[in-house]
Amino acid sequence: MISAILAVTGCRTSRNGEINAGSADADPATPVRVEKFSQPDRGGTIRSEKLIGNGAVTVIPKAVAYRMSGDFADNVPVTLASDGSLASYPAPTDLCEGSTPLALADGWWLDRRGVGSGTVFTRYTYRDYAALGTAPSPSQLLGAVIPGARVTAVMRLPMTLQEAVADTAAVNAFIRSQRLSK
Repeated sequence: MISAILAVTGCRTSRNGEINAGSADADPATPVRVEKFSQPDRGGTIRSEKLIGNGAVTVIPKAVAYRMSGDFADNVPVTLASDGSLASYPAPTDLCEGSTPLALADGWWLDRRGVGSGTVFTRYTYRDYAALGTAPSPSQLLGAVIPGARVTAVMRLPMTLQEAVADTAAVNAFIRSQRLSK
């Protein structure tokens, strides 16, 4: 899942902000018809899909907001498996300008790395980690986990990451509406 998110939200974006707006084998002279719609996947998660030219469908996950057990916004997140082993972690080259989370309303943060309920935070800052030549070993990363530093709540947003970054006011309004509806 992290790989899919990184593929969609990686450090490279197109000039027009569209993701995968055409396929490599498509004729550039042929107009591309793009339609947006949402459809639940097998797990019931709503994802945006775009129908592109030759019928190919690109799935763009919805953005995620999360809360943490403390102020760990500048600390590199890693994901643990249910047995406490390291399930996933970024390569130093995965961390670029725009990787850190964005502060939102009421202690929520907009995820730009692929966090989830099994995410914990390390002592590595984004800057220090990105400067490493290679990723630390899994045992070094586990040893760098800050005790008690974890994601405490996750909320899927009704928009893509690009839409959420472009309109944090709409994200904040959604977060506040969720709080009021509970």
